[in-house]
Amino acid sequence: MLLLLADKLETIRTVSEGERDYVQREVAEIFAPLAERFGLDDLAKTFRNEVFRVTQPLEYARIESEIETAIGSSRSEAEKRLAKMVQAFGSQLKRAGIDIIREKSRVKTSRSAYDKLKDKSDEYKSVFDLEDLMGVTFVTSGDIYLLLAEAMRLLQTYYVVGSEQKLQCESKSITFEGKTIASKWHINLVGLDGKSYEIQLMDEAAYHYMTSGKAAHWAYKLKATRQQFDFVTIQMTEDFNEDFRQIRETLRPWQYVNILRTNKDNRR
Repeated sequence: MLLLLADKLETIRTVSEGERDYVQREVAEIFAPLAERFGLDDLAKTFRNEVFRVTQPLEYARIESEIETAIGSSRSEAEKRLAKMVQAFGSQLKRAGIDIIREKSRVKTSRSAYDKLKDKSDEYKSVFDLEDLMGVTFVTSGDIYLLLAEAMRLLQTYYVVGSEQKLQCESKSITFEGKTIASKWHINLVGLDGKSYEIQLMDEAAYHYMTSGKAAHWAYKLKATRQQFDFVTIQMTEDFNEDFRQIRETLRPWQYVNILRTNKDNRR
């Protein structure tokens, strides 16, 4: 499966102009959701971003340039800066007795920024309005409120200078079929470098709901493309072979069917 996904990623990067529409649909409806279903969120984002780069090169270049202007550096430099921030902040949390089991950082992809500007055009008018271009995530196996309290204390002490308006915190519900099943915390701040950052805090249960459970991100992508799957909660083990076995069993009753339109009259 990993080889198949890697091969498809390379296909996107070398696809001919005549095949772009087909590959775009194939990635959007099959391979990106499938990568997410296996907990490979970063790979799924890369799939979508590469399709965006290939199919809309001018828009991609514009947004990528605006992101780098907004974060004040190249993407690679920002990723290194975030990695250092995660390491330092994570170490401080652990010294305070907070059990951190996962930590990660990311610079928002051009495709993700494009989608957010499109979906929330009333709230965000340009890339420079987005406050989550640079983000970090911490997951605890303990009490989420202890993590939240210590994170706020550390941020106010070491990472934010000035008015309280530079540090904003809010709870966001994780929902499934209209019901709240978990919650996470988002902290938006303006750092000492004057740049905006977003920190996400969640416990292990919320993390699993988002990555492999009923509220998994892949589930929303599948709904968006009208694909039908049973929403079965799977406890991801970090062992790819075991995760693959579990997920294969949930997908066994289903088949992927790609219906192609053959002419301008949309006959199939």
